[in-house]
Amino acid sequence: MRGNRLTQEQSVSSPAVFEDTSYTYDLQNTLTALTKGSSTTSFTYYADGLRFKKSTSGVHTQYNYNFNGEVITEEKSNGQKANYVRGDRVLVKKDKTASKDYYYLYNGHGDVVQIVDTSGKPVNSYSYDVWGNITNQTEGISNPFKYTGEIYDEETGLYYLRARYYDPSMGRFLNEDTVEGQINNPLTQNLYTYVYNNPLIFSDPTGHWGQQCSLGDSACSARVRAEQAANVDALYKNMANYLNTGLDNLNAFGPAGMEISMGLKGAGYGLKYIGGVIEAAFAAKSIKTTISVVNAGEDVWKMGWSTRGLKIDALLGNNLGAAFPTVDKLSNRVVTSIKSYDIGSSYQKAGAWLSQLKKDIRTLNGLTTVEGIGTNGKKMILDQSMYDSKMFQIAIPNVKMNSSQVQALIDATEYAKNFGISIITTIVK
Repeated sequence: MRGNRLTQEQSVSSPAVFEDTSYTYDLQNTLTALTKGSSTTSFTYYADGLRFKKSTSGVHTQYNYNFNGEVITEEKSNGQKANYVRGDRVLVKKDKTASKDYYYLYNGHGDVVQIVDTSGKPVNSYSYDVWGNITNQTEGISNPFKYTGEIYDEETGLYYLRARYYDPSMGRFLNEDTVEGQINNPLTQNLYTYVYNNPLIFSDPTGHWGQQCSLGDSACSARVRAEQAANVDALYKNMANYLNTGLDNLNAFGPAGMEISMGLKGAGYGLKYIGGVIEAAFAAKSIKTTISVVNAGEDVWKMGWSTRGLKIDALLGNNLGAAFPTVDKLSNRVVTSIKSYDIGSSYQKAGAWLSQLKKDIRTLNGLTTVEGIGTNGKKMILDQSMYDSKMFQIAIPNVKMNSSQVQALIDATEYAKNFGISIITTIVK
C-alpha cells in the first residue's frame, strides 16, 4: 500500500487519547474497514469513488449524492431516513421518519454550530478546536455534518472528505495525497498535512487541497468544487510541473485552455482524468458550467450523426437503451438527456447552435412520463416518481470555441436554470 496508516496504538502517557486501531485498504488505497478496540466499521463505495455505505455493529448507513458529490439523502437500516436541502451548503434536514424539518447555522469558517427546529429552538449545538476536534456537543437529533460542514463519523473519529479521510486528533490524513504538490510551494509537498497546516483560514472539501475560508464563501462549505477562475489560469501555467507523459492540449475554451494528462490518477489541483470534473468561471467570459473530459479512443466526430450519437451515448453511460426517447440515463434519481453537437462543423454558427440547445432543453423540461424500449428489449415506463431532477449533457468535440459559441453556452446554461435543469458539458476526444 502507498504510505497508508495501518495501525494506531495506545501509549502509556496517553491511554485515554488513542484506542488501538487498525486500518484496511483496497488496491486503490481507499479505506474499506477500520477496527477500533472491539468495534469494526466497514465502507463500500460507488464506482466514481464516493462513499455508498457505512456499516457498524449491524447498522448500515447508505448515502445518495447530487451531481456535485454532496450528500442529499441518508438512509439507515434501523429505519431512519433524512433528505438534505442544499444551497451552497446544507441548509435543511428533512427528517422523513419524524416528519420534521431542521435548519443549519454556521460560523464564518463554515462549521455547523447549531441546528434549530422550525420554531427557532436549538436542538443541536457544537464547538470545535481549530483542527476540527469537537470540544463541546449537545445533540437532540442525529447529524453527520460538523466541522467545515463535512461528514464526521463518530464511530471512527474521522472526517470523510471524499478523496481521503482526515483525522483531526493528529491534523493529518490517513494516506498520501495523489496530488503531489507544487514545486514552488513547500507547504504543498507534505502529502499528509491538512490544509497546509493552516486550518484557521483554509478548509478542504475534496481531500486534495485547501481553499480559503471567509464569511459567506461557499468554497468553505461542503460543496465539492474544482477550481474557480483564478485557479484555471494557475492550472494552465503549472500543470506541466506535475505531468510529463501523455499530455494533450485541451483548447476548447481558448484563453482557459489547459494541458492535461488523460491517463493519470491524480494531477495538479486534485483533478482526475479521464472523467475529471472542472467547475470554473472560465476566463473573462465567466462561464459557470461543469466540464468533463472523456477519451472515445476513436474519432467519433467523423461518423454520421446517428452513429456518432449512439457511440457518444454509450460512452457517457446510457443505461436506458438506444431506443428510449428524450432521455438516455437514470442514475441516483437524476434523469439525463445526452445530446452531441459538432461545433466544428454543423454548429459553427452560434445562433443556430443556441437555437437547437434551447429547443432540446425545452423538450427535456416537458418530460413527465415517457415510454420506451429499455436495454433488455422490453417496454419500460419512466415517470416522475423515478427521478427528482433533470440534467442536460452537452457533448462537443475538442476544438477551440469562438467567442460567439462561448456566449451561446453561457446563454444555454442560464436558460436551463429557468427550468431547474443542470447542464454538464463533456468534451469528447
